[in-house]
Amino acid sequence: MLRRTYNKERFTKLIRDTSDNSFYDRLFFRAYCISNIKDSRIDKKALKFSCPKCKKSIKNNNKWRYKNNWFRSELTCERCDIKYKAMVSFKQTFDEVIVKRRILPIVKTVSEENNVTV
Repeated sequence: MLRRTYNKERFTKLIRDTSDNSFYDRLFFRAYCISNIKDSRIDKKALKFSCPKCKKSIKNNNKWRYKNNWFRSELTCERCDIKYKAMVSFKQTFDEVIVKRRILPIVKTVSEENNVTV
């Protein structure tokens, strides 16, 4: 079966040079989340958001807080009068920092609007 499926050109692409130490550095590197907002690897532009509705810049209400590998903060669009929860994650891999961003509107429930505690 191996004789029939063997393709020298495809097989040689899979062979790696293990005599170079960078091969093992990459192999044993464990990706990790950056938890310090003042870290130089964090791009400050990733912490700025625009309103999904009006596309204008959003004002940050609070400091960024770190929880469960995400920086979180509440943002308010003053034009639309909508509050958002923004989350940003920075993950250091061997080659780069991967940035993930999310923004969600904060929805008030009926009990919150009527000041009813449940």
